[in-house]
Amino acid sequence: MSRTPHPELDLHAVFDHSPSLVLVLDPGFKIAAQNRAHAAATLSAERGLVGKNLFEAFPENPDHNEAEGLSLLRASLLRVLKSKEADTIEGMRHDVRGLRGPYQTRWWRVINTPILGDDGYVRWIINRAEDITELVELRTAAAKAFPKKLTAHPCHSRESGNPLRSCRQTGMFSMKVTIYHNPLCGTSRGALAIIRGKGIEPTIIEYLKTPLNPAELRALIHKMKVPVKDVVRWKQTAEVAAAGISETSDDDTLLAAMAAHPILMNRPIVVTDKGAKLCRPEETVVGLL
Repeated sequence: MSRTPHPELDLHAVFDHSPSLVLVLDPGFKIAAQNRAHAAATLSAERGLVGKNLFEAFPENPDHNEAEGLSLLRASLLRVLKSKEADTIEGMRHDVRGLRGPYQTRWWRVINTPILGDDGYVRWIINRAEDITELVELRTAAAKAFPKKLTAHPCHSRESGNPLRSCRQTGMFSMKVTIYHNPLCGTSRGALAIIRGKGIEPTIIEYLKTPLNPAELRALIHKMKVPVKDVVRWKQTAEVAAAGISETSDDDTLLAAMAAHPILMNRPIVVTDKGAKLCRPEETVVGLL
């Protein structure tokens, strides 16, 4: 069967009139095309977004203090560029606003799909969105009406305020994930964004605020199945000198140093049902999910 389009088929018209919400992005995340449905759903029809950077065209709502939609989206797009495979964000909040008026709350399911050039590299990315705001609002209302029945359900997480995060992939089950996190570290923030992009709200341990003792560190590193010295952040030269340690120090000395100077523990460390790893680069976390 031939896949060649009919000679009278207007592919531009098909794209523009598709009911799906679609953007086409270049590898630098500049908007190359936006169809009518996407422009209508995002209240951006009057803004002429073609040619603009995606993240400038759709800024975060400044009044939403915990906004992370763009972080999730950026992490997803970077995974597409690296893996050359489609990537899905099961649920993310990103509010929209027209030329006038306030921001309106919106929740989205997003699929980013690469189109490869003849050289094998990503030439375009198809960004397809689905407005799932009504579903999220229904789940939130149900959780408030029946808290005892739904708060433990894997499709709702009251603690995170995101009724989708703890639904992994299909929303039918959840995975227990713990991240030892430094919010000032870009790699740690990136790993956290990848986890949340998979619909999982992890347990976050900010180890600089609540340092691990030597026994806890030993147990964690045992799960990682790596030498203790591999978990030390040796580039923290001032703390390394203050602790008086080197790569030839014994395990007890290194564990005591990390307990006394928690900045010496490398990050982020992620623990799931599949194991425990130091997730550098941040994409390493995908293998644990």
